[in-house]
Amino acid sequence: MPRKARSQRKAEIYAVAEGFSPAPGIFSSWGHAHPLVTGYRNAQFQSFTTVSEAERYLARKEVKEYIRMIRPASTTSFQRGEKAYYAVANGRSPGVHEYYFGDDGAEPKVVQFSGACHKRFPTLVEAESFMADWANMYSFVCRGETKQELCQVAYPLGVAGSPKAFVKEPEMETTDKIVWDRLEEIKA
Repeated sequence: MPRKARSQRKAEIYAVAEGFSPAPGIFSSWGHAHPLVTGYRNAQFQSFTTVSEAERYLARKEVKEYIRMIRPASTTSFQRGEKAYYAVANGRSPGVHEYYFGDDGAEPKVVQFSGACHKRFPTLVEAESFMADWANMYSFVCRGETKQELCQVAYPLGVAGSPKAFVKEPEMETTDKIVWDRLEEIKA
């Protein structure tokens, strides 16, 4: 007997209680959450189907202040036999693939790759959005780590001030700039 196609995907919400800055937070994209927890010693995070479940998780962890990066849930669902897109945000060869298995698929890019981040999507737009989410958050985490390292550097005589003056701000599209500015406000 054939299985029924799912009418709608379950929402996936990620709560990060402990991770790289700007954690803690609640995120609707694994692309946002993954860079915050991968490589972070004793990271604390969990996935949920609702925002309220994620909020209760953070409350149990005694997290009072956190960021929220929530988008409306996708109305697109996987239908049996329809094409899927496999986004590899972090792997041997990042990109969007039309197949999971095979030499040109996503599997060889992520299997036995520490810290791999990949996910299946019903549309190319969602797969590309996931890739952008991951890249933007990873860039933000790396930028914060670099600033911390620069702050610990011994400056030569005559050089004063914050290393922020020496770090070039990235050029980005308007929507990315809005998210970036919001993260900077929260981090400050």
